[in-house]
Amino acid sequence: MRKYVGDLLLTSQSDIDACWYVLAHPESNVIPSLGRTSRQSGVVLIVSLIMLLLLTLIATTAMQSTSLEEKMAGNMRDKNLAFQAAESALNAAEGMLLPVLPAVLPTFTAAGTGGFYASGSTIPTPTAILTDAFWAANPVAQYDASGLGNNIGKPSYIIEDLNAADCPGSAVGSLGCHYYRITVRATGVSENTVVILQSVFSTS
Repeated sequence: MRKYVGDLLLTSQSDIDACWYVLAHPESNVIPSLGRTSRQSGVVLIVSLIMLLLLTLIATTAMQSTSLEEKMAGNMRDKNLAFQAAESALNAAEGMLLPVLPAVLPTFTAAGTGGFYASGSTIPTPTAILTDAFWAANPVAQYDASGLGNNIGKPSYIIEDLNAADCPGSAVGSLGCHYYRITVRATGVSENTVVILQSVFSTS
């Protein structure tokens, strides 16, 4: 239904009724909205939905960021636990080689029995000792790290006899020092967290 009132085209009954109300009551200060209320309400609804979407995106991003930070902190803590376990095992292995009680020195064999490899045995390459396969397939010694708590597994280590050599600063050919290479592998609470430490230890 269409109706013209002057130059104004009215397309709905509510607009027509509102227009006739104004014409019939010129003294009234109340002017009907002529259908604008519904359009204004629609705009407000759209703006509200956009604001809600933005707030949802902000909240989701904040939650993801917090979760990532917690995961990173957990990984760093596990790495630190693995490092502590490896360091403890390294210190224990070095203590075995101190010449305080020579009678308790481990027996070094070519086969590396118990994780103690004699001089001249097949010494693992630097890259081999970084693999899980080496530590699973070759003789190794183990250190009890239960004192550290946190359900850490037992660190594994090997000691290689590098034979006698000159001590630093001594005369050439004196062969006053005996050298050993110690390699330790430890994990954290997660077996995927691995720390490998190595030192060359000498006794005189």
